[in-house]
Amino acid sequence: MLPLVIILRFLKHVLNGSTDARHALATHSGKVICVEGPLGPIVVYITDDGFVETYIGEAQPSLIIKLTSDVALNWLKEGKLGSKGVRIEGDAQFASDLSRIVGKLDWDYEEDMAKVFGDVVAHRLGEMLRGFGRWMSSAGESMKSSVSDYLTEESKLLVTSVGVEMFIREVDEASDGVSRLEKRVSEIVRMTRDN
Repeated sequence: MLPLVIILRFLKHVLNGSTDARHALATHSGKVICVEGPLGPIVVYITDDGFVETYIGEAQPSLIIKLTSDVALNWLKEGKLGSKGVRIEGDAQFASDLSRIVGKLDWDYEEDMAKVFGDVVAHRLGEMLRGFGRWMSSAGESMKSSVSDYLTEESKLLVTSVGVEMFIREVDEASDGVSRLEKRVSEIVRMTRDN
């Protein structure tokens, strides 16, 4: 329950800084959203004034948003929320509107950290977070490359694209050779019948 309270306070803080987003959300007041993420499901509804609050009722969600940890890493790396690591089910128009609204949100986390730590420390922390996001992305790419190399080169469990092309070429050559041999055999058989 504590993570939900923290997340809702965070959303309220971010929405406080964006009256346009709140007005756009208010047009969907009463709609229920279920967000399934690494911390578990969070069910909220949109209030008349464009904020989100915990939902306890029985109504089916208008939208189910399934998140993976990639969302947080992409946010750290790129500084904005994207669609990578997000799967959406439900009301397509509402999902489109919500995506547009979220795209307009601009939380300046460095500014919030500056209120607590000061400008210089906040900027350094922001740089560190962005660097960590880039490092995580780089580490993921490096791991994929290493696993791919191991599976294709060392363990020979997978075939490289060059290996596939060579195999196809050799099969084509063998097929051509069989066709030529078949023609020769047919010619020899025909010649022996004629004699």
